[in-house]
Amino acid sequence: MPILGTVVALGGAVLVLLIGPRLPGFVRRRRGSDSPEVQEQRTAARGQAQAYRRGRQDALRNQRLSHDSWPR
Repeated sequence: MPILGTVVALGGAVLVLLIGPRLPGFVRRRRGSDSPEVQEQRTAARGQAQAYRRGRQDALRNQRLSHDSWPR
């Protein structure tokens, strides 16, 4: 009986490891694309990330400029 349980558990683990990573792509292809809500969230996240990067670049640029004007 313990051997049967081990075989069943091992078979299930193998299936999960083989099929699991492919499942999200399969579901997405079957639906056609992401829902409009997901697309809106993705677009908003991209915009926020771009704004963050631009702000960080501006801050670093301004920091360098202010350091350059220090007396030596």
